[in-house]
Amino acid sequence: MEPNVEYVRSVAFHEAGHIVIAAVQGLSLRVGGIQLDRWGNGIAWIVDRKPDGSTNVGPETEREKTIIALFAGWIAQSRAYGCSTAGLKYDLPQLNSLLDEMYPSGSPEWWSARKSLCMESERLVGLNWQAIESVALALWSKPDSQKPSDVGDFSSEQLQKHLSVAEIVEVLRQFQITASIQNESS
Repeated sequence: MEPNVEYVRSVAFHEAGHIVIAAVQGLSLRVGGIQLDRWGNGIAWIVDRKPDGSTNVGPETEREKTIIALFAGWIAQSRAYGCSTAGLKYDLPQLNSLLDEMYPSGSPEWWSARKSLCMESERLVGLNWQAIESVALALWSKPDSQKPSDVGDFSSEQLQKHLSVAEIVEVLRQFQITASIQNESS
């Protein structure tokens, strides 16, 4: 069975959405950049907030920025290819867990925050579409090569497209977006 090339290309936009909107909000990028395997498994290496089991913390900037960056992947993929909510499949558990930490699950506050954070993500994706498209196309234009050994392992596929964090920073600079890079040892 051969991979669905159109779907795999849409994932390049998904991961670019995460990276660009993370950078726009001031979230740091990790040295792994973006990786994409031939089946459409991708990862954008950003410094995002992981759920920690907190409850009722209310609005919290770090969680909100992560949720906005998570929504941005799906929004960018949908904008480029009209995909369904399947583009949220891997991001939704983290997104919902972060919302659950801020507000009681399913409460009116939870739903209101989800809606407003999604709308903010849509706004940021629209404002930064050219940067997202440029990062996605830079990734897509890369030949498949051996997966980098110096970044995290997200796929068992040995051949992957990889856009380094330095290449991402260079693309973002063209759009006056400054990206910080987190040193992995910190």
